[in-house]
Amino acid sequence: MRLNLFSFSFFLLLLITMPGFSQTALPTAKFSYFNLYIYQDGKLIEPKLELKGIQENSIFHLAKKHFTIYFKLNEENLVFINFSKDAKLFNLLAMASSLEATINNALPFTGRELAEKDENQDKAIFITNKGWHCWHVPLGDYLATFDIVSYQEKDNYFICGRTVENIFDADTNKLVSIAKTTVKTIYVVCCFSNFDYQLVSNLNFIIIFDK
Repeated sequence: MRLNLFSFSFFLLLLITMPGFSQTALPTAKFSYFNLYIYQDGKLIEPKLELKGIQENSIFHLAKKHFTIYFKLNEENLVFINFSKDAKLFNLLAMASSLEATINNALPFTGRELAEKDENQDKAIFITNKGWHCWHVPLGDYLATFDIVSYQEKDNYFICGRTVENIFDADTNKLVSIAKTTVKTIYVVCCFSNFDYQLVSNLNFIIIFDK
């Protein structure tokens, strides 16, 4: 479903005066747009460049327990992110001469949004090669898709976080905690777009759960 923008300044005024809205304590790292940050046990996890297959990839090595993904976003950003056990889309984009054309052919944004609960109630990521998480800040009648939302009023942006405690396998319809999952390697394609679903930026990486 396409989101409709409206007077964002008026919405922010309502948002920050709502009783339930709070400024969440955040990591101290300086976040930038069109990037992604993973924290575990309160520490920033730095990706490592490693050879996997025929190319070097950015790999996050995580313990088999909950972690948090952070973004710096504004009202014009959508995050389309795919987590998969297979590397098909990941490898296609690694070799693509046109990222947007490859995405449109392989797994277009439109109509492929996964049905997930508002505000990350399940603290989960979907593992599938058939659709996208579509993450965004709170917009009008649409609640945020993040469980951590902190509006930085001075510079008019959001720091948003997704706590990940569980993995939902969309192929088997099973929700499993990270501690009990048998999934070891996850291929991640993360795309930033505007509200016309036009690709603005892209980054791809691998998550490996170490014992």
